[in-house]
Amino acid sequence: MLSSQLLPGAASDCIECAAQAVRFRVYAYRADGTILGEITSGGDYEYTLNWTVHVANYKGTYYEFAGEYEENHDLRNPDVQTNEKPPVKPEERSRSIVDSGDQEISYPQTTQPVKLKGSFQGSRAEAVGVHPGELRTDVKGRLIIIGGGGYSRSVANKDKLHFQPEIISEFDSIDWVDDTCDCWVDVKVKQASKTWTAYQKSTVISAPPKFAWGIQSPTTMYGLITNIYYKHNDCKG
Repeated sequence: MLSSQLLPGAASDCIECAAQAVRFRVYAYRADGTILGEITSGGDYEYTLNWTVHVANYKGTYYEFAGEYEENHDLRNPDVQTNEKPPVKPEERSRSIVDSGDQEISYPQTTQPVKLKGSFQGSRAEAVGVHPGELRTDVKGRLIIIGGGGYSRSVANKDKLHFQPEIISEFDSIDWVDDTCDCWVDVKVKQASKTWTAYQKSTVISAPPKFAWGIQSPTTMYGLITNIYYKHNDCKG
């Protein structure tokens, strides 16, 4: 949790609720795996960290939730781009995908937060804006990703901001969208005329917020067992 001192304006004067964020760092290694240390912007070596982040939310275009039953091959939002010629693959139904595209940020070149913006159209004639978070950097050039505000809505009536039609399913209600997302993170390190690309990309997932004790987000048995396994092995695998 980043304090409101680090993220100005993140906390309300009334409720003092700060946004949660994740911070990414860059480390240098020798070829044999020996760590050399963290790379930060500026300093004696005058490094610059150029970050690229691509977030998306594909939930609206995926298959319906199966739960404890056999796998279900019915699509969420079944009336969206299912009769096009040529046929569109389920995962390519763009009207049901929130996608911010590649967004770049670098310190000190980028002084303002980079807002992550996408849209969701569903079965409607016009798309509605969705904001899955924002990017920032600290004074060392490390990347900070702040997830969305935990907002979900139906786009069935785009003119009514908080329109809430009947919810027919915990997971599969038509024309519903939220601001959760997952993404990949990439970085390039520059020094004068030299550029190094990260050995591999990182990933991050923005999950629904936990608004109160005892209110749990849906979790699979696989996720629970995996969590127990890693805790038992002290995250060493």
